[in-house]
Amino acid sequence: MVAEFTRDKSYPGKIVLLDGISGTGKTMIHRIIDSYECNSLPKFSYAIEQICIAAHYNKIEKDATSAILKLQIDQLKFDLEIGREVNLRKNDLSSIFKSTKRSAYLKKIFLDDVEKVISNLIKQERNVVLITHQLLNATSVFENVFTDNFINIHTVRNPVYLYYHWNTYIKLLGDSVRDLTVWKNEEGNIYPWFFKNIENYKGYAGLTNNDKTLVCLIELIENLLIHHALSSNKPNYLCIEFEKFVLNPSVVINKLDQLFNNQNKKSFKRVLRGEKIPRVHINSGKKRQIYKRYGADSNTTLMEHKA
Repeated sequence: MVAEFTRDKSYPGKIVLLDGISGTGKTMIHRIIDSYECNSLPKFSYAIEQICIAAHYNKIEKDATSAILKLQIDQLKFDLEIGREVNLRKNDLSSIFKSTKRSAYLKKIFLDDVEKVISNLIKQERNVVLITHQLLNATSVFENVFTDNFINIHTVRNPVYLYYHWNTYIKLLGDSVRDLTVWKNEEGNIYPWFFKNIENYKGYAGLTNNDKTLVCLIELIENLLIHHALSSNKPNYLCIEFEKFVLNPSVVINKLDQLFNNQNKKSFKRVLRGEKIPRVHINSGKKRQIYKRYGADSNTTLMEHKA
């Protein structure tokens, strides 16, 4: 008999997954999710992301996937509660200094009473918030492990506006040590993990960057449509369309209030103002350099989007 991995004890609170294709507004949305009192500081976790991808392709046994993910989540909850691995880089988009809870988390760094930390974790029942990149159907791994304790929030954007974002990134994808994504090797062909059928892309390595960008977006959008069709009627799923949200956020905010029991902080409206929501045009947001590269410094777009 082969022993199975197991973990049947965990800190309370739900797992909130903020997923979406890169360039769809997760950085903006995670600041809004952060402003709800019941949520912990949103975190990127490439390790958890990679575990999900491996499990999605059955590279990890189900019992091991479940136990390891639960361990990772509990470790993350504990680390956040004691101020460990908090991002202090001021200019990072995920910096603690951009959080509505920055003072509380900075104070945690100086805590030395571990028993009190554990007591707080159990009493407060905070949700852990993870930000992931284009997991799409691989998010089903979370749903299978955490069932009713899982909230799946997905950001989408018109693919017309994703092209320039992906075109600047595609040269790194699978070709740079800076790229932290999983790749597949099938019959000597190397391609991104989210490609479903290598028969369609055997010539991927020889494509130009422009064509690689288009191919990646086509594959991602096809996966997205399948994911949305499978998830749209589930009560734990919320799809946020960037263009609609920034022009008229009330519908999404009402749904977020329901998911998080109306526990937004006094700083909630300040966060919306900081992100310039609602806007008169989809590009009337913050003028960060990273956004300007994708046309966010102009109030003209390929299509008309106005409030």
